[in-house]
Amino acid sequence: MAQVTEKFPRPAPRTGKEEFFRSLFSHLPATATASGLTPGTTALYTGGVDIKIGLRSNLVANLTANTDFADSDVDVQQFNLTPYKLFFPEKRQFFLENAGVFDFAMGHGGDQLFFSRQIGIDPVTGQQVPINGGAKITGSLDGFELGVMDVDTRSSGPNPGSNYAVLRVKRSLWGTGSYLGVMGVDKRSGNVPSNSNQTSGVDGRFVLFKNLVLNGYAAQTRTPGYSSGQTNLGAGLNFRSNWLDFEAEHRKIGPNFNPQVGFLERTDCICDFADATLKARPEFAGVREMQFEGFIFHAPDTHHAVQTQEWQTTFRADFHNGSYTDDDIVDVFAQRLTLPFNIYKNVNIPVGIYNWTRHQFTYGTPQDRRLTVRFFERFGSYYNGKLNEFRVRAGYRERTSFFQCWAAVEPLSPSAGQRRLLRCVRRPGDRLCVFQVPLSFDDSSG
Repeated sequence: MAQVTEKFPRPAPRTGKEEFFRSLFSHLPATATASGLTPGTTALYTGGVDIKIGLRSNLVANLTANTDFADSDVDVQQFNLTPYKLFFPEKRQFFLENAGVFDFAMGHGGDQLFFSRQIGIDPVTGQQVPINGGAKITGSLDGFELGVMDVDTRSSGPNPGSNYAVLRVKRSLWGTGSYLGVMGVDKRSGNVPSNSNQTSGVDGRFVLFKNLVLNGYAAQTRTPGYSSGQTNLGAGLNFRSNWLDFEAEHRKIGPNFNPQVGFLERTDCICDFADATLKARPEFAGVREMQFEGFIFHAPDTHHAVQTQEWQTTFRADFHNGSYTDDDIVDVFAQRLTLPFNIYKNVNIPVGIYNWTRHQFTYGTPQDRRLTVRFFERFGSYYNGKLNEFRVRAGYRERTSFFQCWAAVEPLSPSAGQRRLLRCVRRPGDRLCVFQVPLSFDDSSG
């Protein structure tokens, strides 16, 4: 009698854990079934295409269809202590490749005439908006730096289907890093009544005497419903030397300037900024370099009522053994709030004019030792309350591994208490393990 060999063994009996997870697919909470969802599973089939083509040795085309950005890094959570928007960097590969071609900076603060995160990401929730397809050409052609992009998104929740077209052209001058450039952005969407938004601008950078740079730009937007106040003009200079760094700029931003595919921290502003840093290298006490810095930022609106003002003085010292100190001697603010500022949960700072002062102390021990420690403390007033923050970070190096822990006391709001955290990192070889333990949390007000 022949012996039969079982090629595919029978599955082992299900464990209680497997039965529990299987039950999740056949039972839904009452709130979910009430909204029309039914238990069970449904197959979902999807696909996308990404193509890169070399048109010439220095000209590249990128094509994408039904783009999936699931492999992109998530944004680092930030806590906003200002009434202005936070800047989150782009992390999606299609937009990152040759992204510098599309740079059009408007001042030192991070404002950009074109910001690719306005495409395919909900501006409120940060969730992905599906992209039907896109095409991009970047590189050099006949002495010009060229960037062309067109992306089409489909409707998702409150976001209507939209089309985005971008053109960026720059011409290098004199081979010194100087250039002249133009840019145009066109957005068309099904959003009524504001179904279109156009942005255009011209900018330039001129390098003089090797260490002196002049720059300027002029930009305008066109949005349905507005006929004036849609311009943004700016000019600045930058000087760098072994003993002095100096930067200054002047900008005037209209109240209706609205680059919907750009990043703009504030509108309706006559912004003036000046920063000077004196540097010295004395030969005593192991000091490698000392710096004394001071800056002022003055930002009234176009009716000359001050909205923001800040001035600061800072002392820094770097030592030959790797230790350092970075101290804000004084940081003085003035801020006008025309709307209540929601800083945390139900904590709101009322409308008014606020003045406050802060100080900061930072010190790092020599970095060439096995045990290193870094201290950071910031203290002072903040709007109608106090802002106190303390961090200490210690690291210990072995020959084959590294272990580091740091503790932080982070403010949540002027009245919402503090969060105390302990984080530890161990890197044996090439592995990275991160541990985070909340020590205490106080959400009481008053």
